[in-house]
Amino acid sequence: MQLARTLQQQIQSHAAATRKHFETCFTLGESYPNEMPSWFSDTAVPLTDEELPLDLRLYCNWHPVHERRLGDWYWYPPDHVLRFPDEDSYLLAAHDRHNQIIYYQAARRWVVQEKDADPKCYTSLVDVLNGVSSAHP
Repeated sequence: MQLARTLQQQIQSHAAATRKHFETCFTLGESYPNEMPSWFSDTAVPLTDEELPLDLRLYCNWHPVHERRLGDWYWYPPDHVLRFPDEDSYLLAAHDRHNQIIYYQAARRWVVQEKDADPKCYTSLVDVLNGVSSAHP
């Protein structure tokens, strides 16, 4: 019983620290509560319907209908992040047309692709935020 309580406290502490990290990194923008992307279809798979790692689940539940900014990066509202059934990736953020932050669901990997640079791979959203923050202060 004590072990379960300790584990629960550790998870709650980690979740609180992760949400605080989001508050530090992001500037919230407009809210789009009743709108879907123009390319939405009934077959689209929302990111929020997937089985996600804890940090990404927390991100999706933190102001889910708000766009956000991190430096020059525009992050789509989590409730608007979709993929088609034949795809395995989600575009979460963009900066110009040549820079993207993509989450690959099956591999549980993040890729930051910037123009004229090799892709950078990450295993957690927090690592992505730290990498993007340090590259674009």
